[in-house]
Amino acid sequence: MEISDRTQLEYYQKLKTLKLEYLQGAVERLIESWTIPHVMPPIATVLEFVREVAEVGPRITDARYILDRGDKPPDWEPLKAGEFDAMKRESRARATEFQKQFETVTAGKGMR
Repeated sequence: MEISDRTQLEYYQKLKTLKLEYLQGAVERLIESWTIPHVMPPIATVLEFVREVAEVGPRITDARYILDRGDKPPDWEPLKAGEFDAMKRESRARATEFQKQFETVTAGKGMR
């Protein structure tokens, strides 16, 4: 797709003062959701995504960043080896039990 110099300048003028972090987050979300790849999104759409990122915050996909970011409670400790797997097993067991109870209740009411 070719973008005219005039359009590039307009986008630049509108976007140049925005925080880079917000702009990068908006571009990531636009790439994920934009359904017309051969058409440049209108500047209003880009700015809408920037506002969303500014309000909600960027998506954090880097696990190391999440662990190191420092907003955890003072008594927080990372899980030890195997603790996460044990938590998953316990959660699945509770979900299975809940499902059985749900099926029993709904079957008794003729909902199945």
